[in-house]
Amino acid sequence: YNKLVWSNQLTYKTTIQKDHNLDALVGYEIDSKYNDFLSGYATNFLTPIKNDIANGQTLESIDGSSKRSRMVSYITRLNYDYKNKYYLGGSYRMDGSSRLHRDNRWGSFWSVSGAWRIIEEDFMKPTSKWLTDLKLRASYGVNGTLPSDLYGYMGLTSLSGGYMENPALI
Repeated sequence: YNKLVWSNQLTYKTTIQKDHNLDALVGYEIDSKYNDFLSGYATNFLTPIKNDIANGQTLESIDGSSKRSRMVSYITRLNYDYKNKYYLGGSYRMDGSSRLHRDNRWGSFWSVSGAWRIIEEDFMKPTSKWLTDLKLRASYGVNGTLPSDLYGYMGLTSLSGGYMENPALI
């Protein structure tokens, strides 16, 4: 099993005239997974001392599989706040996955959000001894889910023992 995750992000933060805070991010990520499996089973060994599959007189079974998947993501985010009291945010990402058919491999996902830190308002000062934070938040966005099957979009095929011990593709 082999897994590689490679991420790159660039963040920019600035404050304009002490009251306006801006936070921007762009990023790129690759997530690759490889899994190769091979097994075999043999019987009737010439000697019990060396019982690896190559010394078995009867090869009972051989099995194997290879699974590969990759996902690529482009990410952007922009957050703004005024006096740490009023907040606006937005994000957008594009994901491409090998688990999906080539015609539908890419998905676009976005979100918007806003918040109001009510505790920072003047009318909340009388509560400062017993209330430390109060914020109202709202957000909306679109997300997606990948299928659990790596090759679900492909037609159903299977290698079998075939006919008279000749392999076949079904």
